[in-house]
Amino acid sequence: MKDDCPLQRQIICVAALFLCVLMPLFAKAKADSSSPAMPERVVALSKSVADMWLLAGGRLSGTTSDALELDGIDGAVSVGTLTTASLEAIVSLKPDLVLLTLDIPLHKKFVGTFRDLGISTYIVNVKYFSDYEKVMRDFTDLTGRKDLFEKNVASVKRDIDAICASSQAQRNRKEKAATYLFLRASATKNKVLKDHFGNEIFVNLGLQSIISDESALDEVSVEAIVRADPAYIFVTSQGNQQKADEAFYRAYASNPAWKNLRAVKDGHVIMLPKDLFNYKPNAQWAKAYEYVLGVL
Repeated sequence: MKDDCPLQRQIICVAALFLCVLMPLFAKAKADSSSPAMPERVVALSKSVADMWLLAGGRLSGTTSDALELDGIDGAVSVGTLTTASLEAIVSLKPDLVLLTLDIPLHKKFVGTFRDLGISTYIVNVKYFSDYEKVMRDFTDLTGRKDLFEKNVASVKRDIDAICASSQAQRNRKEKAATYLFLRASATKNKVLKDHFGNEIFVNLGLQSIISDESALDEVSVEAIVRADPAYIFVTSQGNQQKADEAFYRAYASNPAWKNLRAVKDGHVIMLPKDLFNYKPNAQWAKAYEYVLGVL
């Protein structure tokens, strides 16, 4: 009997071949490209990032030396410092995930190397609380700990909203926003901080920076500060505290004009705590807000 439907038979044969041979290959490719639900060997290349991974319920095989003091860090080994992490030490741990940040030049160099070695990376970029919220959502998706997202992010956000509402009530009784200057002191350089999460806190609590967003300045003289005469001067330090204090004194406080500033006269030169304003505060973000509100 003559076959009246040769084309249909060919289509059926091709479809059968696809199902029997090609589909398993596609399934394998998809499985190979997906991250495990819970990475087993994770390395974090900064203290703040390590803290976030731990807050999400993860465990670490390695991290930077300054993060070894964190709660829950048990079993992790040092792979070097934030700026001098050892590639050899990282690779020796056979990580299936490396957490890093492109704020550090060395980390930028590592990204391509890890890609060539087949090591997965997650690039953490946290400038503001909303960034922290996004990263923690991703981390708790990996760990499966939605309860920790509620504890360390959602509840913190509710606390921040309540603090801001309280601050707004206070501002409604004032005629204009108070001004501020935000500085970082270190042994090598005193710098105006514009791209720092602290500014979001100050602005959300009703303050106004004397440095415009368009300004290219990252240093400011005592004379310029005197002209602007901010109501508050916030200072955070980096590196050795004693050397940072000495550098700040030489650059600013030793100048006779410094004592005439409104912020100095009113006792509003605020040395901010490192744990809340040098590193990202993470689950302590609401405490950073509370600290600032308490000095206003």
